[in-house]
Amino acid sequence: KMLKKYKPNFILHLAAYSGGILSNKNFPADYYERNLLIINNMFFALKKNNSNLKKLFITIGGCSYPSNSLNPISEESMWDGYPQKESAAYSIAKKTAIVASEAYKNQFGINSQILIPGNMYGEHDNFSETHSHIIPGIIHRMYKNLDKKEFTCWGDGSPIRDFVYAGDVAKII
Repeated sequence: KMLKKYKPNFILHLAAYSGGILSNKNFPADYYERNLLIINNMFFALKKNNSNLKKLFITIGGCSYPSNSLNPISEESMWDGYPQKESAAYSIAKKTAIVASEAYKNQFGINSQILIPGNMYGEHDNFSETHSHIIPGIIHRMYKNLDKKEFTCWGDGSPIRDFVYAGDVAKII
């Protein structure tokens, strides 16, 4: 209905059902199903109503890259392996946007671009103990343990991550 009513020239598709590692690990089917529907519903709607569209931009997570990718990660390595197993259901569902983008461009002329920002954080982040991403999760644990000399981060410390402020990503887009 929105596409018919507003006939947009550009769409910035940021929708996702997302959460941290623990939530992904506990509810993988929810992450897979909801994100597939979010992506597919956008392409299905554009197939019917894309007359004015010049470009669709879709974001997916860097976690879609294989867990064994070497840093710095190259775009070409996207299909070289399986993502981190705890968030694979989310990651693979979001990764389908790459396939959908190419398929719908080839068959229906829908022009789309996949954007893959780094691990974002910002002031409106989710600070839930069980559903947050890494930066708000660490802040939450630090705040909870202000009276103690130390707090625990998950993992063994070996992963290398990049972080980017959500406002900076918005400016770049």
